[in-house]
Amino acid sequence: MIVLEGPDGSGKSSLAKVLSDKLDRPIFHPGPKPFDDEALAKDEQTCITKLRQGFICDRITQISHYVYSRVIRKSCVVTDYELENFVNFAADSGFIFIFCYPTDMISMVDNQTVEEHDTLEHLSKVRYNHVKLCVMYNHIYEVFKKHIPNKVFLYDYKKDNEFERLTNFLEEKTNGQYRKKRK
Repeated sequence: MIVLEGPDGSGKSSLAKVLSDKLDRPIFHPGPKPFDDEALAKDEQTCITKLRQGFICDRITQISHYVYSRVIRKSCVVTDYELENFVNFAADSGFIFIFCYPTDMISMVDNQTVEEHDTLEHLSKVRYNHVKLCVMYNHIYEVFKKHIPNKVFLYDYKKDNEFERLTNFLEEKTNGQYRKKRK
C-alpha cells in the first residue's frame, strides 16, 4: 500500500522499480490526469483498489489532479478542504506516502537547454510550470505531514543512505512486512 508522489524527474519511477523488485509487488500508474469530476472519481477508485491489492502506486490520481489542475488549468477542482478530507481518508487506509523530492528539484529544469525544447519560449514555460509544480508538491507534502506524519516519507535520492533510511521506515511502519519478498 505504497504511494509515490512528486514532480516529474524526481525519481518516482526509478524508486517504484526498485521497490517492486525488492518487495515483489506490481506497479500501477494511473495514466493521464482526468479533467472532469466523474473521470477523477473513477480513477481515484481504481487507484484505491490497486493499493488495497498490494500494488505500488506511481502517483495517485487525486493528488496528481490537485497539483496539475492548479498549475496547468489555473483553476482548482480539488480544494484544500477536499485534499484534507482525502488525507483524513488516507490516515485510516493504511497507505504509506513517499514524496520523492530532491533538495535541488526546482533547479533541475534550469539545467536543460533550448535544444531540448522547441523554442526558448517553450523552455521558459516548462521552467515556470516546473517551479509551480514543485511548490505545489511541497505544499501537499506539508499537508500530509501535518495530518499523518507517521505515514509520510520525504525521499531524496541524492542523499547518502536514503534507500536504507526508506527501507527502515517501511519496516518500522509495517512491522517488518516489507523486509523480504513475498513467496
